[in-house]
Amino acid sequence: MDKYYIKSDDWKKIYKFLQFQSGIRVKNEAKTRAFAEAIYCIMRLRGTWQSYTSPYLKNPIKAIATYHPSFLLHSPGQKAQSWQDMLMIKKALSTVA
Repeated sequence: MDKYYIKSDDWKKIYKFLQFQSGIRVKNEAKTRAFAEAIYCIMRLRGTWQSYTSPYLKNPIKAIATYHPSFLLHSPGQKAQSWQDMLMIKKALSTVA
């Protein structure tokens, strides 16, 4: 069983594709995969409410993952998804007030 979210067969295809892209240097496969896994996790989590706990909080709080503004500048196609996240946050805040 893989310790990664991206399946091994899929990763081989992704890594091979990245190696032949101009402007992208992929010398260390492990670091490249860790980076890709982090992106995959954010994309998988976005749009869903999560429970966030911390030793500094009495009770868990609701949290939502969304895209960083810099990512949206480079990937304008993701703006609609991010806007949906903002609307979810707005709705949640309106029920609190």
